[in-house]
Amino acid sequence: MMRIRSPERSNNSRHFWSSWLFSVYWISVHWISVHWTWVNMIKNGMGHGGWDMIKDIGGII
Repeated sequence: MMRIRSPERSNNSRHFWSSWLFSVYWISVHWISVHWTWVNMIKNGMGHGGWDMIKDIGGII
C-alpha cells in the first residue's frame, strides 16, 4: 500500500505547489503591472503636463 500511495502523494504535492506558485506568480505580475502603470501615469503627468492633457480631454468630452 505504501508503494501505491507514495506516487499519488508526490503528484498531489507537486500539483499543489505548481498551482500555488502559479497563483502567486499571476498575482504578483498583475499587481506589478497595475502598480507600474499608475507610477508611470503619475510620473508622466508630473513631468510632461499629462494632467493638463487629461483636463483638455475632459473639457472636450
